Amino acid sequence: LLRRRGLSAAHAGFSRTHLGRSLIAGLVLTAIGLGITRLIGMADGYVPPFEPYWLTYALPYYLIAIGFTEELIFRGYMAPRIESVFTKRWKGTAVVGALFAVSHLPFRAVTWTGSLGEFLLDAAIILPITFGWHLVLAWLFRKWNSLAAPTLVHFAINSGSFLM
Repeated sequence: LLRRRGLSAAHAGFSRTHLGRSLIAGLVLTAIGLGITRLIGMADGYVPPFEPYWLTYALPYYLIAIGFTEELIFRGYMAPRIESVFTKRWKGTAVVGALFAVSHLPFRAVTWTGSLGEFLLDAAIILPITFGWHLVLAWLFRKWNSLAAPTLVHFAINSGSFLM
Protein backbone atom coordinates (compact mmCIF):
# COMPACT_ATOMS: atom_id res chain seq x y z
CA LEU A 1 0.00 0.00 0.00
CA LEU A 2 2.79 2.44 0.89
CA ARG A 3 4.79 1.69 -2.26
CA ARG A 4 1.67 2.13 -4.34
CA ARG A 5 1.21 5.58 -2.81
CA GLY A 6 4.76 6.49 -3.80
CA LEU A 7 6.23 6.99 -0.29
CA SER A 8 10.03 6.99 -0.21
CA ALA A 9 12.95 8.35 1.82
CA ALA A 10 12.28 11.78 0.29
CA HIS A 11 8.83 11.70 1.90
CA ALA A 12 10.54 11.17 5.25
CA GLY A 13 12.26 14.54 5.06
CA PHE A 14 15.56 13.43 3.56
CA SER A 15 15.23 15.24 0.25
CA ARG A 16 18.26 17.35 -0.64
CA THR A 17 16.27 19.52 -3.03
CA HIS A 18 15.29 22.16 -0.49
CA LEU A 19 17.60 21.23 2.39
CA GLY A 20 19.52 24.52 2.24
CA ARG A 21 16.37 26.65 2.31
CA SER A 22 14.90 24.57 5.11
CA LEU A 23 18.12 24.83 7.11
CA ILE A 24 18.33 28.61 6.66
CA ALA A 25 14.65 29.07 7.58
CA GLY A 26 15.09 26.82 10.62
CA LEU A 27 18.17 28.72 11.80
CA VAL A 28 16.46 32.10 11.35
CA LEU A 29 13.28 30.99 13.15
CA THR A 30 15.33 29.36 15.91
CA ALA A 31 17.39 32.52 16.43
CA ILE A 32 14.23 34.64 16.54
CA GLY A 33 12.48 32.23 18.91
CA LEU A 34 15.43 31.89 21.28
CA GLY A 35 16.03 35.64 21.14
CA ILE A 36 12.44 36.42 22.08
CA THR A 37 12.54 33.80 24.83
CA ARG A 38 15.73 35.28 26.23
CA LEU A 39 14.27 38.80 26.11
CA ILE A 40 11.18 37.63 27.99
CA GLY A 41 13.38 36.01 30.61
CA MET A 42 15.53 39.13 30.92
CA ALA A 43 12.44 41.37 31.18
CA ASP A 44 11.36 39.19 34.08
CA GLY A 45 14.72 39.80 35.74
CA TYR A 46 16.35 36.46 34.93
CA VAL A 47 19.59 36.40 32.99
CA PRO A 48 20.77 32.80 32.78
CA PRO A 49 24.52 32.46 33.14
CA PHE A 50 26.39 30.70 30.37
CA GLU A 51 27.16 27.19 31.48
CA PRO A 52 29.27 24.65 29.57
CA TYR A 53 26.66 22.12 30.70
CA TRP A 54 24.33 23.58 28.11
CA LEU A 55 26.69 22.75 25.24
CA THR A 56 27.58 19.28 26.48
CA TYR A 57 24.17 18.08 27.63
CA ALA A 58 21.25 20.34 26.80
CA LEU A 59 22.20 21.20 23.21
CA PRO A 60 22.62 17.57 22.03
CA TYR A 61 19.65 16.44 24.14
CA TYR A 62 17.18 19.06 22.88
CA LEU A 63 18.47 19.06 19.30
CA ILE A 64 19.06 15.37 18.60
CA ALA A 65 17.38 13.23 21.25
CA ILE A 66 14.19 15.28 21.33
CA GLY A 67 13.93 17.58 18.28
CA PHE A 68 15.29 15.36 15.52
CA THR A 69 13.86 12.12 16.92
CA GLU A 70 10.33 13.46 17.33
CA GLU A 71 10.42 15.15 13.94
CA LEU A 72 11.65 11.97 12.27
CA ILE A 73 8.89 9.94 13.92
CA PHE A 74 5.96 12.34 13.59
CA ARG A 75 6.67 14.48 10.51
CA GLY A 76 9.04 12.18 8.63
CA TYR A 77 7.48 8.78 9.20
CA MET A 78 3.93 9.01 10.54
CA ALA A 79 2.57 12.08 8.76
CA PRO A 80 3.11 10.96 5.14
CA ARG A 81 1.69 7.53 5.89
CA ILE A 82 -1.32 8.59 7.92
CA GLU A 83 -2.13 11.55 5.63
CA SER A 84 -2.05 9.27 2.59
CA VAL A 85 -4.85 7.16 4.07
CA PHE A 86 -7.30 10.08 4.15
CA THR A 87 -8.86 11.68 1.10
CA LYS A 88 -8.27 15.11 2.66
CA ARG A 89 -4.75 15.66 3.97
CA TRP A 90 -5.88 17.95 6.81
CA LYS A 91 -7.66 15.00 8.45
CA GLY A 92 -4.41 13.04 8.55
CA THR A 93 -2.60 16.12 9.84
CA ALA A 94 -5.16 16.38 12.66
CA VAL A 95 -4.72 12.69 13.57
CA VAL A 96 -0.92 13.03 13.64
CA GLY A 97 -1.28 16.25 15.66
CA ALA A 98 -3.46 14.53 18.23
CA LEU A 99 -0.94 11.69 18.51
CA PHE A 100 1.90 14.20 18.80
CA ALA A 101 0.13 16.10 21.57
CA VAL A 102 -0.85 12.99 23.52
CA SER A 103 2.68 11.58 23.22
CA HIS A 104 3.93 14.44 25.38
CA LEU A 105 1.73 13.49 28.34
CA PRO A 106 3.59 10.42 29.70
CA PHE A 107 6.78 12.36 30.46
CA ARG A 108 4.76 15.11 32.12
CA ALA A 109 2.87 12.49 34.13
CA VAL A 110 6.04 10.80 35.36
CA THR A 111 7.63 14.09 36.43
CA TRP A 112 4.42 15.61 37.82
CA THR A 113 4.50 16.45 41.53
CA GLY A 114 1.02 17.93 41.97
CA SER A 115 -2.39 16.35 42.34
CA LEU A 116 -4.30 14.48 39.65
CA GLY A 117 -6.70 17.41 39.23
CA GLU A 118 -3.79 19.79 38.66
CA PHE A 119 -2.29 17.39 36.12
CA LEU A 120 -5.57 17.17 34.21
CA LEU A 121 -5.85 20.96 34.19
CA ASP A 122 -2.26 21.19 32.94
CA ALA A 123 -3.00 18.61 30.24
CA ALA A 124 -6.07 20.57 29.14
CA ILE A 125 -3.79 23.57 28.59
CA ILE A 126 -0.77 21.76 27.14
CA LEU A 127 -2.60 19.53 24.62
CA PRO A 128 -3.96 22.37 22.43
CA ILE A 129 -0.64 24.24 22.63
CA THR A 130 1.28 21.14 21.54
CA PHE A 131 -1.25 20.52 18.77
CA GLY A 132 -0.76 24.10 17.59
CA TRP A 133 3.01 23.63 17.50
CA HIS A 134 2.43 20.46 15.48
CA LEU A 135 0.63 22.54 12.85
CA VAL A 136 3.59 24.94 12.63
CA LEU A 137 6.10 22.09 12.41
CA ALA A 138 3.98 20.23 9.84
CA TRP A 139 3.80 23.38 7.71
CA LEU A 140 7.58 23.79 7.87
CA PHE A 141 8.04 20.15 6.89
CA ARG A 142 5.65 20.41 3.95
CA LYS A 143 7.09 23.69 2.72
CA TRP A 144 10.53 22.20 2.01
CA ASN A 145 10.04 18.44 2.49
CA SER A 146 12.95 18.52 4.91
CA LEU A 147 13.32 17.79 8.60
CA ALA A 148 15.89 20.59 9.06
CA ALA A 149 13.55 23.52 9.80
CA PRO A 150 11.08 21.57 11.98
CA THR A 151 13.96 20.03 13.96
CA LEU A 152 15.57 23.40 14.65
CA VAL A 153 12.27 25.04 15.59
CA HIS A 154 11.42 22.06 17.81
CA PHE A 155 14.82 22.53 19.44
CA ALA A 156 14.05 26.21 20.06
CA ILE A 157 10.66 25.40 21.59
CA ASN A 158 12.08 22.79 23.97
CA SER A 159 15.26 24.61 24.94
CA GLY A 160 13.50 27.96 25.35
CA SER A 161 12.56 27.10 28.92
CA PHE A 162 16.27 26.80 29.68
CA LEU A 163 16.72 30.47 28.73
CA MET A 164 13.74 31.67 30.75
